[in-house]
Amino acid sequence: MTKTSDTPSPEKNQSILCIAADEKFADMASELVASLQQCTSRHKPDLGFLDLGVDWTHRETFRSAFTHIVQPGWDVRMGPDGTEGERRIKGYKAMTARPHLPKHFPGYEAYLWIDADCWVQDGDVIDQLVDGALAGDFVVAPEIDRAYAHMYWSLAFWKWWYREYVRAYSEKAAQGAGRNPVLNSGVFALPGDSPFWQAWSDNLQSAFDRVIDFNFEQLAFNWTFYRDKPPHRFLSSRYNWLANKALPKFDPATRRFVEPMPPFSPLVVMHVCGDAKKRENMVEVLGQTGVTLPSSLRFDPDRKDFSSVART
Repeated sequence: MTKTSDTPSPEKNQSILCIAADEKFADMASELVASLQQCTSRHKPDLGFLDLGVDWTHRETFRSAFTHIVQPGWDVRMGPDGTEGERRIKGYKAMTARPHLPKHFPGYEAYLWIDADCWVQDGDVIDQLVDGALAGDFVVAPEIDRAYAHMYWSLAFWKWWYREYVRAYSEKAAQGAGRNPVLNSGVFALPGDSPFWQAWSDNLQSAFDRVIDFNFEQLAFNWTFYRDKPPHRFLSSRYNWLANKALPKFDPATRRFVEPMPPFSPLVVMHVCGDAKKRENMVEVLGQTGVTLPSSLRFDPDRKDFSSVART
């Protein structure tokens, strides 16, 4: 059963930004919120938190940070008797809850989502997401960038993604969408009344009725888009930079992470996904050819200026 801290008052705000975390991701969720507080944007969405099992210290902190807190149940049937979810990691609840944000936080016109392992360098992402959703569009950043090596050199990735479509749906579905660019569900926005929500939920349930798999939530997200072709606007990869696909560079002049190829534009959202969560990654310093220094890619308002180190 869904438990909510209070009843949302959407008349005070048109949009809500939703984040989910269990205790494992609670610190990163806090960092995401802190990064948002340092950014400037025209829109100031409410903040909704899906509590997947944070401890009491984080829960008390989040009470003041979030407008609404919800403890979701299993929004999608997990296994034939519905109990399979209890044997899965709690993170599955983030995936089963994500297609049901209008149910958990009812009444908003625009719903935004950012994964807990992301943080924001530029508040323009909020404006782009809200503006798009209020205009009736599905807003998302495809996993496409000239720096993402897997797009060019990893046939194994595309074979795997195609096979996932077959496992979740059918060969016909794989032929229809299995070779299309992947849409990453870590950062997106949708209108509250979009039929995409129900279609996404139905497609996730259909996949889980066959096999319960960690990748199927994003697969259902993609299949729904390519099958139904909703009104949409695509953001560039800078709005959801997948750090495990390509490490960024660090610009000591601006103290910001930037894309690794010219013109070295600043990243908007850093997505510290996969093995990029390591506390230290070897990041190249902009303007210091061949100089790499260990750095965490997580949000750090006091991040060290590498310029003096790079010159030694």
